[in-house]
Amino acid sequence: MGVRGPVPGDVSELSRPPNRTNVTVLSTDGTIYGPELPEKFVHKEWHPQSGSSTVEYEWPEQTRVWWDVWRMSAQASLMGEVDWCFMLDTAVLHALFWLGDHSSQLAAELRSRVAKFGATPDDRQRLRVAVSAPQSRAGVVRDGGRDSQRARLLQSAGGC
Repeated sequence: MGVRGPVPGDVSELSRPPNRTNVTVLSTDGTIYGPELPEKFVHKEWHPQSGSSTVEYEWPEQTRVWWDVWRMSAQASLMGEVDWCFMLDTAVLHALFWLGDHSSQLAAELRSRVAKFGATPDDRQRLRVAVSAPQSRAGVVRDGGRDSQRARLLQSAGGC
């Protein structure tokens, strides 16, 4: 597995020194981007006695919440159709993890994929992306709206 970090050696020897000040600042705007998750997903499994079989699963609640968080994230405003296809494949991995596949290979792939979209502060720093604090919505009531639904989902699922 490759190691992330600066290029070994003296930075002054590089033909173009890294630009440490060029950071894209993103903010959440309340917009829901990307597609909704399909009703179910299909996964091929291997069984030693019977060979491979196709199994249809419903998405775990944790994956539904995770998907909605990504759809409302600041990063989502930059995501195109191809990115959402990649994230859908990533959602399948997330679902398999929450359905009990805790293999180190699956966990590593999941971490690698969400890092490409800036899931953690370290990932965003590496991508030179910053997420500004959301604008205060004091006084705005959204009974039964997307915000209260998301809050209930996050609370019931124990967060992301």
